[in-house]
Amino acid sequence: MTRVDSRRNIVLTQSERKWFCSRKNKYGLNLQAICDSRKRFLDLSILFGGSSSDLIAFESSPIRQKLEQPGFLADGLCLFGDNAYVNTKFMATPYVKSHRGWSDLHDNYNFYHSQLRINIECAFGILCQRWGFLRKPAPKKYSIKKIMAFVSCLCRLHNFLIDQNPMYGSSMLAPTPRDAYHLSCEGQVDVSERRDGYPLVPNDLSGGGEHFDDDTQRTRRSTVPRGLENMLPREQLMIQVSDSGFVRPSVT
Repeated sequence: MTRVDSRRNIVLTQSERKWFCSRKNKYGLNLQAICDSRKRFLDLSILFGGSSSDLIAFESSPIRQKLEQPGFLADGLCLFGDNAYVNTKFMATPYVKSHRGWSDLHDNYNFYHSQLRINIECAFGILCQRWGFLRKPAPKKYSIKKIMAFVSCLCRLHNFLIDQNPMYGSSMLAPTPRDAYHLSCEGQVDVSERRDGYPLVPNDLSGGGEHFDDDTQRTRRSTVPRGLENMLPREQLMIQVSDSGFVRPSVT
């Protein structure tokens, strides 16, 4: 990111600079993404500046609204997010040590959770390592919209390379799914206001997202054990971790 507004070619105000400045004191955009066990990106959302928290960016993304729709996410499936997000019926987050009744079982669950969630960290790492454009500041001549389109294009190429060569994003942490995904555009999303009192976001961020629809979700059978249907995914998973005997490996 640069300090120059891509539409008016003027220096941004202090408040606008705060909008794009991340906690690392660098200008950028907040990219929210979902990936599968093969590290293929299933959904992208670029709607907020670097100063926004992951929770605000996710709560305002188009995929967040779709996750609330009955049947959008097949039974037994959920997202895995870190503690920046909220534990819900469609997302499992880690337990914090201040959780009432904290025990080794919670710690074992957190380790199992981290082994699944690390796929998104690896996906971003592979993406940035592959494309040098993402490891340095974007040229000033590029508009915000062009940067968004470029990042989206690189994510598409990332998926293409994995499809062509499975070893490109191979992982032993989770089984390789057989489901096929295809890409469709989300449509325009109007960013009308900020949540924390800063001025209006440049409209260049409107409609910054891509989504891979799952055509086979309705053909899947539920993987939720009988009797756990009314529990949140995190509680379901912790019971399964306990029953399966998963433990955090000891460090010697």
